[in-house]
Amino acid sequence: AIQRYSSRFKIYGEDAKSLGWGSLSDQILRFSQVAKLLPDKIEGVLDIGCGFADLLNYFLTKKIYFKNYCGIDITEEFIKVAINNNSKKDNIEFYISDLENFNSIKSNNFFSTSIMLGLLNYNLGSYEKNMKYTKHMIEKAFSFTKGTLIVDFLSINITETYPKETKVFYHDPSTILNFALSLTPKVKIIHGYK
Repeated sequence: AIQRYSSRFKIYGEDAKSLGWGSLSDQILRFSQVAKLLPDKIEGVLDIGCGFADLLNYFLTKKIYFKNYCGIDITEEFIKVAINNNSKKDNIEFYISDLENFNSIKSNNFFSTSIMLGLLNYNLGSYEKNMKYTKHMIEKAFSFTKGTLIVDFLSINITETYPKETKVFYHDPSTILNFALSLTPKVKIIHGYK
């Protein structure tokens, strides 16, 4: 995964395409949907797979307030850009890390809101591998979250005009819903938006 993102960064630079977004407008649309799911009061935000911290900047532009923000990403180039672009902002920190190693960096630190966008869409080669990875990542992210966890997926119920890609894993919304309900009774699923 690191190589895939580093390669994109070499081609596109600081661009939404380096992060796997089709376009900047696709990214903004997703962020606007995330904003609708945020609680009224946000303490700490954990942005898992933060990329260039575009979500952070969306929050600041839209005047979505929070006390602290922490962004993590496995791609060093992305974190360097995020730090460079946000070095003068208070209560904001970034780490080159995945969720497994993040525990040793920020042990006993919980966030009121955690957000994980685009991390569960890569096809690992089999349904079993992808579902094991998906469940593990959600459980891990949930363990850092004392309030709201927002996660996105690509659905198996896609429209005919949407190009199906072999490198992408499509989740069954009912399977994800049942899994989420095994973690907490407070679950909201949104299937499709425009």
